Amino acid sequence: MEHASQGSRRRSRLAVWSVLPLLAIWVGSIPAAPPEVTGDLMHKESGGERLTFPFLSGDPGHPVDHYTVYRGHLGAPFDAEFETLGRLRTVLDPRDGSFEGDCAVNDGEVAAPAESYYFLITATDDEGEGTLGAGSAGLSRGGTFGDPPTSAPEVFPQSWTCHFYLGEPPPPFPPPGCGSAGCADVRPLSPICPVGSVPMSLEYSAPKGHPPDQGPGAKDQAVLAGPYYYAASRSVPNLEVREGAGVGMAVYSPTIPLVLSHSLAELAVQGGPQNDNIVEIGWTVDRGVNGGSVDPHLFVFRWVNSVPGTYNGSGWVQYNNAIVPGMKLPVNSSGYAGYVIWQGNWWGWWNNQWVGYFPGAIWGPGVFTDSTFHQWFGEVYRLADPPQVQMGNGVKGTNVRSSPARFDFVCEVDATTWLCFINAGTSLLMPTPSYYDAAHGGIRIYYGGPG
Repeated sequence: MEHASQGSRRRSRLAVWSVLPLLAIWVGSIPAAPPEVTGDLMHKESGGERLTFPFLSGDPGHPVDHYTVYRGHLGAPFDAEFETLGRLRTVLDPRDGSFEGDCAVNDGEVAAPAESYYFLITATDDEGEGTLGAGSAGLSRGGTFGDPPTSAPEVFPQSWTCHFYLGEPPPPFPPPGCGSAGCADVRPLSPICPVGSVPMSLEYSAPKGHPPDQGPGAKDQAVLAGPYYYAASRSVPNLEVREGAGVGMAVYSPTIPLVLSHSLAELAVQGGPQNDNIVEIGWTVDRGVNGGSVDPHLFVFRWVNSVPGTYNGSGWVQYNNAIVPGMKLPVNSSGYAGYVIWQGNWWGWWNNQWVGYFPGAIWGPGVFTDSTFHQWFGEVYRLADPPQVQMGNGVKGTNVRSSPARFDFVCEVDATTWLCFINAGTSLLMPTPSYYDAAHGGIRIYYGGPG
């Protein structure tokens, strides 16, 4: 491929072809700059082998040497390589000096059921070739020459792909109510993917501490061979059988060093013989997981018999088209989050909206169908002692007058009544109180520290 200069005019057109409806649709942000695609954008002839672009026109003041047609797969990352199908030459009309073309390219590939291809057209003039435009989330795909994608307000670039939703339907009602404490306000967000598809996070393998052990004063240092520091609120193990748990979770942006480290807050819903089958949801500040970002991002995680999975993957089935693990969360916001077992699957929610689920089949039939231990905690990871990593907002939980980080309430789900009952009798875990600690404050739990 040819390389464009920095001053290249960047122009593109985009169409999506699906084998489900025989239809071409517009997707994404389309620049208004020439060359302009007019008339029928694309026609695929019977037999499915020939793509025709009936009428391409250019501005005589900016002559186009040729157009190039690329094909991409809807399920591939937006910055992946595109297959070049062919070049469309333009024709000068001597009557008025305009440029016209009536060209076609061959495409013998047929998308599998419930999958889609999309096609992009770039223009090449004397200054080089334009880029591949922007996707439906407003993110630049970059050019054919490796231009980096632009940033987006809610999702870190390159952290997700779009797929058609083939999972189970969610519970037919909102997440279990959080009682008299009230739930966080629902903030509508714009869809990330085209209608009918959902964003799927890329999986990341990075250090993740096992939720603290059940015993008093426990501090797990065996998992992933690194020191994990906690400040936690927890239910009494095995006292009651529940169907999940929830929390009003405030979001912060703790400072972390450049070296391998993270700071997070989460809810862990645990069950099984040793409470070692676990689903987690929360926010994390972790350069390794979030592509170098030091902003808080939503995450999900799971454990099978104390064996860790990966961040935002390991069987997670994404349902929501606007809230996705890996997305950036506003600092100082809050979200009502949790899990509930529904028809054998662990459905997670954030901001009082269903996000997706971990299938119960991950643990085996009938293995992890209720919860008997719940923990709400801050976690810091760093290969150093003292860690010198902020937890929460960096204020110790016992310093209530200085507004430390908080969980607005902690609750446990009764699926029969579809309510999340506030647990006012949790215990506190502070293995390293000189670094991080926690305190009760009515229905709130305060936690954190400077490390």
